[in-house]
Amino acid sequence: MFNRIFIVGYGRLGSALAKQISYCGIQLSGVVIRNNHQVMPFPVFSDTQTLRENLITGDAVFLTVPDSQIYDLAAAFDLPGITVLHCSGATEIFKSKHCFSGVFYPLMTFNNSNKGYNWSEIPVFLESGDEYTMNHLKSFCAQIAILNIHRIDSHQRQKIHVSAVIANNMIQALYAASAKYLHENDLPSEVLLPILHKMSDSWGAADPIQSLTGPMVRGDMKTISLHEHLLETYPELLAVYRDMNKLIVQLLEKSGN
Repeated sequence: MFNRIFIVGYGRLGSALAKQISYCGIQLSGVVIRNNHQVMPFPVFSDTQTLRENLITGDAVFLTVPDSQIYDLAAAFDLPGITVLHCSGATEIFKSKHCFSGVFYPLMTFNNSNKGYNWSEIPVFLESGDEYTMNHLKSFCAQIAILNIHRIDSHQRQKIHVSAVIANNMIQALYAASAKYLHENDLPSEVLLPILHKMSDSWGAADPIQSLTGPMVRGDMKTISLHEHLLETYPELLAVYRDMNKLIVQLLEKSGN
C-alpha cells in the first residue's frame, strides 16, 4: 500500500482517476495542475519541483500526461523510495535509476462526459520492474474497486493499445465522417444511431467475423458500384470505403467464409 498518492496532470484521465480515488474514500494527497483557477477538494501543486520537494519515502506519483512528457517527468521524480507510475498504452516502462517504476494503464476512452466510469469493468494493465511495485499496484487497484487487472509487459501493452486505437478511435472517426457526409447532403446523422447501437450488441461474440454484414459480404457488386459513385466527390471517404471493403474480403478469406 502506497504511503501517499499524487497525480501529475489533470486532464481527462487524471481527473477521472482522481474522482475514483476520492469516491472510494482514499485520500489523494495532491495533484500538479498548471494555471489552476478552480477550488479543488485536494491540495494542488503548481509545478513538479514543488511536489518533488514534498515527497517522502513510500509515496506514489501517477503521471497522467501526454506520452512525450512521460520520461522527462519520470526522471524528475526518480528518487529513492518513490514509486513513479505512468498511464500510457504506447510508452515503455521508465528505466529508473533510483525510484520504483511501473505502469498503470486503463484501457478506456476518457472524455469530458459527466456520466462517470465503472472502474470495476475497465481492464487495467499493470507492469513493474519489481515485485514490491507490483504488489503495491495490485493493492491500489483493490482499494479503488478495480477488478479487471492484467499483468503484461511493455510490448504486449503496445499491441493492446494499437488494437484499441483501431477498434475505438478509428470506428469513432468513421462515424464522424459518415455523419459529416449526411450533414453536407442535408440529411440527419441521427438516423445512424440505432444501427450503431445494434452493431454494438454483436461485440464480444466468439467470432466477430461471423457478425459482418453488408454488400461486400453478400458479393453485391452492383450496390458497391453505386456507393462508389455516390462518394466520387468525397475522395478521402471513397478511399476509406474501398480499403475497408478490401479488409472485409481479406478477413472472410482467412476465416474460410
